[in-house]
Amino acid sequence: SSYLFPFTICRLEPINPSPASPTLACLTRVEESIRGDMQLLIPLSNQDLKKPSQRRLDMTDFRLVQLGKSYSLKSPSGSPVNGISKTLVLRTGVESDVGLEILCLFREGKLGFWRCGDPEWTQIDQGNSRYDDVILHKEQIYVV
Repeated sequence: SSYLFPFTICRLEPINPSPASPTLACLTRVEESIRGDMQLLIPLSNQDLKKPSQRRLDMTDFRLVQLGKSYSLKSPSGSPVNGISKTLVLRTGVESDVGLEILCLFREGKLGFWRCGDPEWTQIDQGNSRYDDVILHKEQIYVV
């Protein structure tokens, strides 16, 4: 079994930047761990944003500007589901999971679709097509 975990893409910027140095900001992926801790990750690699020598980042010194929200599929232990590189969540129902649909881009470039109640994934295949990215924009799905 797998679970949907929401995450947010933000710009992390200092609240009071030093006048002597340029304003440094960076993109970060913010997600909550199984234990409830907030994790700041590098969006493309999902590696921890903090340096190994740092145990904590004082968030009172920084501002998070939300740029977008998304989801990832994870196992009950919190580790990413192997083989899935991107997950889109589509909701056709307003307040229930009955209308929940998930579209995933697998690492080998294939698309999979799952609707609440389906026993397994349906592979969306156009012959030998390899897909590189999938986005949801204004309720429309775009696949490259």
